[in-house]
Amino acid sequence: MKRILSLVIATTLIFSFTFAFGTVSSKADSANAITCTPANGTTVNMLEGNIYEFSANYQIGVSAKEWRTRYSDKYEPKPVAFAWNAVTGATGYILSIGTKANLSDATTYTVLGTSTDVEDLYAGTDYYYQVSAAGVDAKSSITKFTTANLPRTISIDGVTNTRDIGGCYTEDGKYRVKQGMLYRGANMNSITDAGIEKANTKLGIKTDLDLRETAVTPPLGPNSNYIQISGVQYENIGYDTSFATMKRELEVFTDKSNYPIYFHCNLGRDRTGTLALVLEGILGMSKVDIYREYELSYFSKLGNNGVSDVIAFNAANLDELIDLMEAYGGGDLQDGCKRYAKDALGMTDAQINTIRTIMLESTQPETTTTTTTKPAKPGKVTIKAKNIKKKSIKVTWKKVKVAKGYQVSWAKKKNFKGAKKKTTKKTSVKIAKLKKKKTYYVKVRAYNTGGKTTVYGSWSKTKKVKIKK
Repeated sequence: MKRILSLVIATTLIFSFTFAFGTVSSKADSANAITCTPANGTTVNMLEGNIYEFSANYQIGVSAKEWRTRYSDKYEPKPVAFAWNAVTGATGYILSIGTKANLSDATTYTVLGTSTDVEDLYAGTDYYYQVSAAGVDAKSSITKFTTANLPRTISIDGVTNTRDIGGCYTEDGKYRVKQGMLYRGANMNSITDAGIEKANTKLGIKTDLDLRETAVTPPLGPNSNYIQISGVQYENIGYDTSFATMKRELEVFTDKSNYPIYFHCNLGRDRTGTLALVLEGILGMSKVDIYREYELSYFSKLGNNGVSDVIAFNAANLDELIDLMEAYGGGDLQDGCKRYAKDALGMTDAQINTIRTIMLESTQPETTTTTTTKPAKPGKVTIKAKNIKKKSIKVTWKKVKVAKGYQVSWAKKKNFKGAKKKTTKKTSVKIAKLKKKKTYYVKVRAYNTGGKTTVYGSWSKTKKVKIKK
């Protein structure tokens, strides 16, 4: 009977435990759980089709001929698509996206459905995101994805050939060109209200550098910093008649308050491409990245405009421009662009370095410098010393400020040759096993410590003690 009763009780407890905890777990795993895409660890491409193939597998002199499409736009970036499961009772969802794992820098999006697209994320960047349900206690785990390290094309309604020149690494790998700082493209003659809103608000463009011959009414509105300079292109930058103009163009980029900057001509290809190449060389981008960045214009309608064989025409001009810059640098393109700016245009090292400081971010791991404050030196000790029984000396003193301990020294000679020492944290010490009828000399100093550093105070006055007992 007892055995049967025990089995019944055990079965009841197991059932109760399973019901109490199993039901909650099931609810948490189904009704209140949110799973999302992109999945954790995913790499997301923001380019597709021909422009993706061009960018991902670029070769100088080959890719443009292979992939461009005459008089058509194959340029639009692809947004990052987010999706998640519905949660019963949710009145909406909040998508939080940031570059920090704790989402402390997150941008939030309120969404009624279970999916949304997010445009214009930075390329080659780790992102973290989380989806929370409104009206219900439910959220996803924080999930990480990475955007592919490819050119960052930008969509501005009514404008073509628009892109961010940031994202590339310098040839030495020590720096990366910042994104969200320099945009290039074609004219803004047909920009829409939506395009103006995006340029001003989302992209935060402060300066419109117009390289066309004639100034126009600022398309981004009266509050924009509109600068018109009739731009120089290709081999013309090598003539001294163009030096003053090129210097004016580059000086726009030495003022941090001008950023973010949108610079353009009519097509966004020739005058814009010339200025972009010099800037990219100053920043230290590789020749491959500079060629690729220039040839992205071929995927826009205006970038293919002008001549029957636009690729051959522009390749010849671009090659000539690069040859000219390399000549300034003794064969080095990056050094040549800096030397051109300095030696030909008369820019200072400070101006050139300012552009680099504004536009480059270090790829080197941050080093933490620990500053160790030297511990304070303790004061001088005043001691008393006397012979006590059993051939010993007792030394006493008062506590000294900031002292962590004390060092006692004694010897048979006044100059302390052959002295013995001992340390203590007390304010007295007994020196034993001395020789009777001998005279000893005693002194004490305090010490303070900080980390691995020990600082000693001055020695006390020496006390002379004869051992009589």
